[in-house]
Amino acid sequence: MLGKIARLNLRLRAGFRRFKNCQRGAIPAFMGFTIIGMVGFAGMGIDGANWYAQKRISQNVADSAAVAATHAALASGGGDEQTMEDFALAAAQQNGFQLGAGSVLVVNAIAPSGSSGVVPRVEVIVQRDVPAYFAGILIDFQPKVASRAVGGILYAGKNCVIGLDPDDDNTVHFIGNNNTTVTCGVASNSESDESLVIEGSATLDTASVQAAGNIVVSGNGELIADDELVTSNHPPAPDPFDGVVFPDPPASCDIPGSFTVQPNTQISLAPSSPGGAFKFCGDVAIRGDLNLAPGTYYFHESDLTVNSQAALTCTGCTGGAGVTLVFSGTDGNNIGDIHINGGAEVALRAPDSGPYRGIVVYKQPSNDQAGSNVFNGGAAMALDGAVYIPAEEVQYSGGSDVDSCTVLIGRKISFTGSSSTYVNADETVCAEVGLGDITSENQQRLVVLVE
Repeated sequence: MLGKIARLNLRLRAGFRRFKNCQRGAIPAFMGFTIIGMVGFAGMGIDGANWYAQKRISQNVADSAAVAATHAALASGGGDEQTMEDFALAAAQQNGFQLGAGSVLVVNAIAPSGSSGVVPRVEVIVQRDVPAYFAGILIDFQPKVASRAVGGILYAGKNCVIGLDPDDDNTVHFIGNNNTTVTCGVASNSESDESLVIEGSATLDTASVQAAGNIVVSGNGELIADDELVTSNHPPAPDPFDGVVFPDPPASCDIPGSFTVQPNTQISLAPSSPGGAFKFCGDVAIRGDLNLAPGTYYFHESDLTVNSQAALTCTGCTGGAGVTLVFSGTDGNNIGDIHINGGAEVALRAPDSGPYRGIVVYKQPSNDQAGSNVFNGGAAMALDGAVYIPAEEVQYSGGSDVDSCTVLIGRKISFTGSSSTYVNADETVCAEVGLGDITSENQQRLVVLVE
């Protein structure tokens, strides 16, 4: 019996040795494992390429969402996070993003940190699940891609020409052979397809241009500005004097009837108290030289005309003292017009304090919006301060190319004629006439990607 068991043991050992040393079928088994690995790694390459493409798509989604959210922040003053989230999601969905299982969109508001340069405002983070077509053989987790973008506001330049009308064509209009140089920004708040128009042979050379609608350059018109600082569909520029309550004119008239300064005649006028009010109650025609002492001059239901070769000045407007010409009418009716003709010498400076701080010409809003306001003084016209005529059109031609601070704000503004026109907003002079903070706050703001 023991011999039989020993012989069986020997046979089993021999069988194991033959099985161990047998090479039949090894190559197919090895190839099987090799092919599985090759397919897995090839799949990783295919999936990796797809993940990279999905990453690019997610970055585009994040970029568009950050820009849209920053536009919402700009329009709302930066405080409405829900509006920013709604705008971000809408922009993301337009680029193929679907919010749901495996997809996350996060919007974080970042408070402004200054008033110049690029100010970060809105951060957007996008995260999405991506498929693993082949890589799932080798990995046991759900792959994801995430992208981040930060939208910001670039303060590009101060606006010193602002057309306020919300929807009219030609709210800011350059026409004729006029060559206009504006050392600050030009803004039209109209959403019209012809919001800001340069036509004929007119030329606008400016620091920046913005329009709530479209900017149109036609004919031989020319716009000279940095392309990055020319923006259509921009949020409207704020009216820096909106909400300011201006005082009523005095009850009594200092000059009850019409008043004329004859040629070759020099006349000086002054309020009864220094810096006080003076009221005209009839049309005023300046054909000679009229010098005004600092104060507020009301033209109540009165026209003002400054003829060619005439002069309207304020030699005492120094050290913060200035004049404001106010055109008023009873209950918004019969408001007078202002005409400064070519060749007239005009040198007026706004006060740096008081209810008319920074304003050199103000016209009460009229009921018919049909008044005529013409400033064609040419190179001898120097207005330091704001011409603020919010309800009517302003026609402007002239201005000095020396350091000055002229801000034009009207319902509509047109630059006409064949002369050279200059609109300057020198920071030093603007500060001297009380417009430093106003011109600093009213800047062209561009939405850009910061990160």
